[in-house]
Amino acid sequence: MTTLLEKLNAFNPKLYKSANGLSAIRTLKLIETGKQTFEPDVLYMSTNANLETFANHGGTHLILITDEALPDYFEKNPPFNLLKIEGEINFNAVFNTIQDIFNNKTKHSLDSEILLDSLAQGQGIQHIIDMAFPLIGNPMMVLDKSFKLLAYTKNITVNDPMWTELTTKGFFSYETVSLMRHKRALEKVNNSKLPVLFLSKEKIKDDHSNGNYSVFPLLSEPSVSQVLSSINIKGKTVGRVVIMEVLQPIKDEDIDLLTLLCKVISSEMQKNKFLINSKGIMYEYFLADLLSKKIKDSKVINERLMYLDCNFKKNLCILTIRPSQFDLANIPLSYIRDMVGSLISFSKPIIYEDNVVILISRSIDTPFHEIDFEYMFGFLNENNLHAGLSRTFQDLTETYKFYQQSLTAMDIGVKSSQEKVFFEYEKYLINYVIELCSSYTDLKDLCHPSLLTLIDYDQKNKTNFTQTLYTFIENSKKLIETANILHIHRNTMSLRIEKIQEIMEVDLDDINFLLHLQFSFKVLDYINKLNLNND
Repeated sequence: MTTLLEKLNAFNPKLYKSANGLSAIRTLKLIETGKQTFEPDVLYMSTNANLETFANHGGTHLILITDEALPDYFEKNPPFNLLKIEGEINFNAVFNTIQDIFNNKTKHSLDSEILLDSLAQGQGIQHIIDMAFPLIGNPMMVLDKSFKLLAYTKNITVNDPMWTELTTKGFFSYETVSLMRHKRALEKVNNSKLPVLFLSKEKIKDDHSNGNYSVFPLLSEPSVSQVLSSINIKGKTVGRVVIMEVLQPIKDEDIDLLTLLCKVISSEMQKNKFLINSKGIMYEYFLADLLSKKIKDSKVINERLMYLDCNFKKNLCILTIRPSQFDLANIPLSYIRDMVGSLISFSKPIIYEDNVVILISRSIDTPFHEIDFEYMFGFLNENNLHAGLSRTFQDLTETYKFYQQSLTAMDIGVKSSQEKVFFEYEKYLINYVIELCSSYTDLKDLCHPSLLTLIDYDQKNKTNFTQTLYTFIENSKKLIETANILHIHRNTMSLRIEKIQEIMEVDLDDINFLLHLQFSFKVLDYINKLNLNND
C-alpha cells in the first residue's frame, strides 16, 4: 500500500492504516455487486463499497473513490487498510495506473528469474550482461574498482566519449579519471548507498525525486545520461555497473532491476578468490592483472599507474609467502598480508592464488638484501610460513615471470631445506636446473666420472677424501682455511689434495673441470647421495 500511495500521488490519496499493519498484495480486483467474501491478499477497488461488509468478511485492502465522509472510527482505528481518493477522478485512470504497478511487479519477478538463471548457468559476467540487455533495454558495462572494463553490451553504437574510450582501450585514461575526481563523481558514487543517475543539464531540470536513486549532472557534455550502481562483496566495493540511456529513457523499474543485477554480478564475482580477499584498493586489481599476464603493454601499464597513486621505485622484486595447507585453515591470509605489508617498506601486498604476493620496490642504488627482510623472518618462523624471493627486475610487463621465480624459489627451497623459511631464487637456481634435468635423465649421469671414482674409493677404503675436496672447493681452494675447518695441519692438507688428484686423475687448476665438479656436488647434494654440508 505504501508503494501504491507513492505511485498514486497525482490523485492525492489518503491512507488509513489498520492496527494489523500492511501485508503483501497479490493482485487487484473490482468489487462485484453483492459480493460477500473477500481475500486478504487482494486489493479491491470500488466507488460505493459497504465498508462494514468488507471489514466483516475478510477484506484487508481497499481503494475507495468517493467524496462521502468515512465513519468516525476510521480516523482512530481503521478495521482494514483503506486508500481513499476524493474529487472528480477518472476511475479508469486510477485502475490502469494500479494495474501498471502490478504489471511492473510481475515483470520484475520474471526479469529477476532470468537474471538469477543467468547466474546459475555459470557462464560469466559477459553472459549475465547479455541476458540483462533485453530486460533493461539499454546498453550496459561492468567495471572493476580500477576502472578496467570487465563486460559490456556489444554490437550497440553509443555516442559517448567514455563508452568509446572504455570499449576501445579497455580502461579509463588518466585524463578521464582526473575529470571524475575533479567533478567529485567517484566521491558521489562511493558515498551513495543508492544507484546514482547522471543527467544532462536539460533533463536535470525535470523532477527526478525518487527514494531509490540519487541524481547529479553529467561530468561533461555532450554525453549520454547514465546510471551507476556499485557491486559490493562483504561490504566493500569491487566494481560498478553502468546503464547508458541510448535506446529508451531509463525508468524507475530499470533502476530497481539494476540493484538486483549488481547483486547477481557480485555473486558471480565471488567465485573469484582474489575479489573475496581483496581490500578493495585500486592497486590490487592492477597487480592481479600483472600477475595473470592480462596487461602486457608498457604504455597501458604506465597510463594506469598515473591514477593508481603507486610510486614504484626503479628496482622491483616479487616476494611470495605461503602457509602450509594445515596452517592455511588457521592463519587468515588477510592477516599475513597486513602484517607483512607493515614489516616491509615500499611494498604492495595482495592475496593471489592462495598466496600472499608482495611487489617490493627500491631505488636503483639500493639493492635487495636479506637484511631488508629481517623483521619478517621472525614472523615467518612463528607462523610456519615459507617465502620465496625473485630476482630484481625493472619492467612491470615481466611481473608474471618474476612471480613464477618466487614460487620456484619457495618450492625448490622447501625441498632442499626443512629448516629454512626464506628462499631466494638466485640461490636455488642451480637446484631448479637440476630438477628440470631429472625429468629427462639419470642425475648421476650429469656428475663428473672422476668424482664418482673418488666416492667409490672412499667407500672401499673408509677414507673421507670427498669431504676434503668439497670443503676445499667451497673455500675457493684456500689451503690454510680449509685445513683449519677440517682441523688438520696444512701439510696434511697438501698431501690429501695430491692424493685426491692422483685418484681422480685430474688437475684441480682446470677451470672447466672445477665448474663441472661444483655442479656435480650440487647434483649429489640434491639427490641426497652425500651429506657434504658441515653445518
